[in-house]
Parts: sequence; structure tokens; C-alpha cells
Amino acid sequence: MTAEERLVVLEQELARAKRRWRWLTGAVGLAAAGGLAVAAWLAVSGGLRWPSVEAPPAGPGPGELRANRFVLVDEKGRQRATLEVGLDGPALDLYDANRQPRVVLALIKERPGLALADEEGRPRATLFMNNDGPGLRLYDQTDKPRAALVVLKDGPALSLSDEIGKTRAGLVVTQEGPKLNLSDKNGQVHAGLAATKEGAGLGLADENGKPRFALGVTKDGPALRLFDEKGTNRAALRSDKDGPLLALSDANDKVRAGLGLDKDGPKLDLSDEKGDRRAALLATKDGPVLSLLDESGRPRAGLTVTKDGARLGLLDENGEIRAGLAVFRDGPGLTLFDVRGDRRAGLGVGTDGPVLDLSDEKGHRRAGLGVTRDGPGLLLFDENGRTTWSAP
Repeated sequence: MTAEERLVVLEQELARAKRRWRWLTGAVGLAAAGGLAVAAWLAVSGGLRWPSVEAPPAGPGPGELRANRFVLVDEKGRQRATLEVGLDGPALDLYDANRQPRVVLALIKERPGLALADEEGRPRATLFMNNDGPGLRLYDQTDKPRAALVVLKDGPALSLSDEIGKTRAGLVVTQEGPKLNLSDKNGQVHAGLAATKEGAGLGLADENGKPRFALGVTKDGPALRLFDEKGTNRAALRSDKDGPLLALSDANDKVRAGLGLDKDGPKLDLSDEKGDRRAALLATKDGPVLSLLDESGRPRAGLTVTKDGARLGLLDENGEIRAGLAVFRDGPGLTLFDVRGDRRAGLGVGTDGPVLDLSDEKGHRRAGLGVTRDGPGLLLFDENGRTTWSAP
């Protein structure tokens, strides 16, 4: 009887010979595909030890019995153990009282393996050693592999499978750190957890394998990202030494809104479809500030609110202020400037009434119009600021 035929006895008595070879060595294919294994199984047993290796004698010695097959029977003559050296190597088979194979220990093609079967002779556990390392594989009552543990050159790995043999969970430990994957019934990974030298990370994917959620913690702090159905980043939240920051992106992965909080206070940025900032809102210790920018990133409008009042400024394409509107305790005021930034007109409403001032290109006041309780009044000035005409 060959070693392959003895393996057949373990899985299914007198079944096809090749099935036994698949049983003992099937976990090898699992290891190559990312399955998992057990280390130091001899050390765990405690009482097991390797026999000393000595050169074989030239011939049979006194009291020595040599054969290529031994069969042990119980008191009723039932076969309970066989020890055989076949074409592929030695093997030890152990049977129960019902002649069901329960344990097989074999060295097949220089690869050791141990198999355990249940009371019906079905394989339930295999322990093997191949060129990649040791491995353990566990089966259910329908001969489906449900758990596998291997130790490869990159590190140990564990896989758990469902009732149809699909891998649903996998845990590996490499030089980079441990990694855990969870899959659905179709084998699609839906969740992944990893811990590397850079930090820890958790990822969630949808039924199409597209990333939808990612959470990571590095030396800079925690970070959270959300993705749409195409796997495009749409939202990101992080917290570092400068403070928390929230970024919202469009379908083209362009950041369109950003909200942050630092030592100066909260800040909100809004951007266009090109990702260029177009609006910024800040809240400082002096009060809120709103800035509007053109497509070139130049500020065109600004609004501030302080304890003294509110101010609005409008600027041209060169960044020169052209109009300013302010509201203070004394009343509102509007100021207009030329292209050089010189004040040319001012309109205000004070406690005495409205006042309009007009100035020349040098900024000299040349006309003033006001309305008070006594009535309207108009003043004209020369370039030196002297009154040249007034009414009434």
C-alpha cells in the first residue's frame, strides 16, 4: 500500500487515492493564496521530542526486526494501527474500534503531515510542513475547510471560511504589522484593519469593493475620510497639533469647502470647481472677517465686524480699495476711492444729519453738502482748502 493510499483511508475508507494527498497537502495551496499556519507545534505538545539521528547499521543486529509494513490488532483481531514505508515515504495510521481511520502521521515526499478524523472517518484537522513553513487546517462535517493557520517567511496568517469555503476573515502579521480583512459571501473585502509603524487604520468598502470609509491614527493625529460610490474622496476630517480641520470635495476630488480651528479661531474656506479659494470667513478675537476673492485669488470684497462697528470694503482687480462702507456709533458712512486709492467722495449720516464730501485727484476736499436741523448747506473750496462759495 502506497502513502497516497493510506491517506485515502483517513479521509474516506478505500476512496480514490489522490484524495488523501489533497487532504494532507491541500493547505499548501491555501498558504500560497494567503491562507494561514501554526508555529512550533512540537513545542506546544510538551512531551514530544525528535529522536536522535544515527547512522543505520550495515545489517540487522541481534533482536532486530526489519519490515516495510507492520499491522497491530486488538484482542478481537481488529486492525488498530499500521506502520508502513511506501513509495512516497513512511506513514503511521491509527484506527478506532469501528475500523475508522482517526489519525495519520506521514512523511510524504520529504514533507511531514499529521491528520485527524472524526468518528465517521471524515478529515477534521491537518497539520503539515512544507517549504513555505508549518500550517494547520480545520474542516467542518462536510469536508469544507473552515480555518487555516500558517507561518510563512513574511509572518503568521489566519483565515476563516464560511460553509461554502469562501474566505470571510483573514489575519496576517508581517514586518509592517498586523492586518485584518473581513469579506462577504462573494469574497469581496468589506473591512480592513491594520497597525503599522506609521499608525493604525480602519477601512470600509461597499459591495463593489469601492472604499467608502477610512479612519487612521498617525503621529500627526487622527484622520477620517468618506468616499462616494466611485471611490472618490468627498469628505476628510483630521485633528493635528494646529487643530481640527474638515474638508469637503466635489465629484472631481476638488476641495470645495474647508473648516478649521486654530489658535486664532475658526476659519471657513469656499473654493470654485478648479479648487481655487473664492471665499474665506474667520472669527478672530477682534471679531468675524469675511473675504471674497476673484478667480485669480485676489481679494475683491471684505467685511469685518469689531466692537466699534461693521465695515465693508470693495477692491478692484489690482487689489486697490475703491469703496468702503462702515457703520459706527455715530452712524453709517460710505467712502469712494479712485484707481490710485485716493479718497474722492464720502457720504455719511451723523447725529446732525447727512453729509456729502467730494475731493480732487490730490485728495483735497473741494465740495461739501450737508443737511442739518437748520436746513441744507453747500460749501465749495479751492485747491488750498479755502472756502470760495457757500450757500446759504
